[in-house]
Amino acid sequence: MKHYGLPSTTLKCPKVVYIDRQSSSRRFSDETEASLIGLFEDLEKEGYGRFEHVDLEKLSVVDQIGAISDASVSHLPV
Repeated sequence: MKHYGLPSTTLKCPKVVYIDRQSSSRRFSDETEASLIGLFEDLEKEGYGRFEHVDLEKLSVVDQIGAISDASVSHLPV
């Protein structure tokens, strides 16, 4: 992380990163994605963790690494 100028952090609560693949051929239905994001947002509101929704295709390589480097859980639809 230091090589890219990114901080190394320890989180007090889990961080869930949802890696958006909706612009690819490997995508969820719109309804499924909306439900999944809604679930993560509800869990965050209840204090069960922090949720981050990222579209890696729109980020630089360094920003991609930063977005997922401190994740407790990353979900990439396959």
